[in-house]
Amino acid sequence: LPVICSSGSMPVVVYFDGVWCRREPLSHRSSLLRMLPPHMPIYHICSEYCDEAEEFIVSLGASSLPALAVFCNGQLVNVLSEKETPLEDSLRLISMQDLICNSSSNKTSLTNLIRARNAPLLLFISGDRSSVGKSTFCLYLLAALLRQGLNPDDVAYIKPITQCEAEQPVVKFCNFMGVRCRGIGPVVFYKGFTRAYLEGTTDTSQEMLQQVRESVEEIGRGRRVVLVDGVGYPAVGSICGISNADAAKILDAPVLLVGKSGVGDAVDSFNLNARFFEHAGVKVLGAVFNKLPLEGFYSLEACKKSVTSYFDQYRGETRAYGFIPLMAHIEEANKSSYLSAADIVPESSLETFMRSVDISTLLMDLCRYQADCDAIKLSQLSLRCRTTPYDISGEHGRGGTGITAHSSSMELDDTRTIDPVSVSPRRKRDYDQLLHRGSYLPSNTQSHSRTHTTKRSREEIEAEAKRKGAKAG
Repeated sequence: LPVICSSGSMPVVVYFDGVWCRREPLSHRSSLLRMLPPHMPIYHICSEYCDEAEEFIVSLGASSLPALAVFCNGQLVNVLSEKETPLEDSLRLISMQDLICNSSSNKTSLTNLIRARNAPLLLFISGDRSSVGKSTFCLYLLAALLRQGLNPDDVAYIKPITQCEAEQPVVKFCNFMGVRCRGIGPVVFYKGFTRAYLEGTTDTSQEMLQQVRESVEEIGRGRRVVLVDGVGYPAVGSICGISNADAAKILDAPVLLVGKSGVGDAVDSFNLNARFFEHAGVKVLGAVFNKLPLEGFYSLEACKKSVTSYFDQYRGETRAYGFIPLMAHIEEANKSSYLSAADIVPESSLETFMRSVDISTLLMDLCRYQADCDAIKLSQLSLRCRTTPYDISGEHGRGGTGITAHSSSMELDDTRTIDPVSVSPRRKRDYDQLLHRGSYLPSNTQSHSRTHTTKRSREEIEAEAKRKGAKAG
């Protein structure tokens, strides 16, 4: 093992098998080899009937054979047993993490990274207020993804909860480009909805969240990236137990906030809204700040310098991904009719957007987060690992074999699951939330149980609300 794992920072996979295993080791190893990147070495170690060898493999953390051990930088990082999770799933995760570590920020590697996943990357777009530019940001991000090499059938757009039912430019763009989209529903806050909900004549919050989940899963089937457009500001819908945070949590989707111009107000609003999501156990990747003037005291460059300084000093891994100037074309285009996709997203505006937003870093952070979530899901099986990592640096001069433990105890702690920090140290702050998610239903929706009266149709509820002078949901 010291010799095998002397490759420095490159991950090394060791496939442990036993002669008593029913699976033919060589044929299975061949199928596993094809799942790893060509540059990543995998070694096969077959144990005979030997108590000492078996005890050593168990001491690494394997609960059964065959098993995979992943080493990096001379340390044991992960142990995955076939009995607890298919080794194919484990290797897929290892390959994904390797792609992330070795991808540069150019568009080719990012495209390959996104396409390497079996499940789509979900990104929930929310904002600090209504009309801040969430849907317009989704529109331009979709156009930028297509420009960077993704195909129309790689991406999708959905607004699962909405108040406005007018067709938006982003939906028209998707229709022109052949991008799968759904601009309305399945949950609509129509006139009279809130009072009808409180009277018990609509679907429950659990039923509506399930509809949201199913609609996103359906539109994301076979896609690589799905943009989920939020409604209003983060707490919209909380009276019905279906706020933006509830929706993002049920989808397991990280959030990008679209913020306003300025410095103090922009940052304060971001912090308020980010805390709302974080309290619900939802990861906030960061923010983009929209509609900044090019001149004056609150010019884009002046605000960018101050806001970026704040994020660098006080927000840790949460990033300010971009500062978008106020573009007159967009304000006018929202009121116009279109003949083509180029009418909706002019070339000059798209170039301005791509210069203003660090799309590569955003996508890389999204991939890292999703890979970490995948790793957590694998580690939630009774995957066991030593409480202290092995040092296999090969220090033979101390009378040992080069494989030594940092702890004198060689006993396996059966009550511990794998330390998630070993999967990705960059995400240490997020793991408490990830490990304690439990049910996909947000905790605050449990208080929204109620006794139903007879459900009424939308037409009946809306007609009554209009007669009484309702202006919104």
